[in-house]
Amino acid sequence: MISRHHFLFTSGEWLGVGKLTFLMSPTAIRIYMKWIVSPMVDNVILCDQHIQAEGADIEIVNHLKITVTSTTTFDITLKSETTGEVQGKGVIENHCIKWAFEKMALDAITEGFKGEEVYRLQENGEYYLHGQYVTGQDYGTVVDGRLWEKATNKAEDL
Repeated sequence: MISRHHFLFTSGEWLGVGKLTFLMSPTAIRIYMKWIVSPMVDNVILCDQHIQAEGADIEIVNHLKITVTSTTTFDITLKSETTGEVQGKGVIENHCIKWAFEKMALDAITEGFKGEEVYRLQENGEYYLHGQYVTGQDYGTVVDGRLWEKATNKAEDL
């Protein structure tokens, strides 16, 4: 299944656009994404995910480590300022790559974290993505968007 998917399993850059919504608010924020995927070495893939909200100067950077455990499964580690380090499991299907994270709260002060992401391969090679994340009691976000492999001709990505 891995060979079917270029996203994550082939080194390169991926660009994306989407919307971020909050569970407690109808407000939607347009976001831009950039994934930098390193080549796989010893079944390990390192990725940096950059997220920029429209009109904001702040960029969120997530570091991911993917360890391929079989042709259809992988372990994933997310490191970021907002979540700390979170472990998860992923599945590779014919037209879909998905994973889920969970970090339990350590005490009454430390918030837990749950998240899941699904990337659906389209006929044109792009991926539609859907992600849901919850921290603490009720604070949650939803991301919907699409990703495409960065073209060698930069004008095509404008």
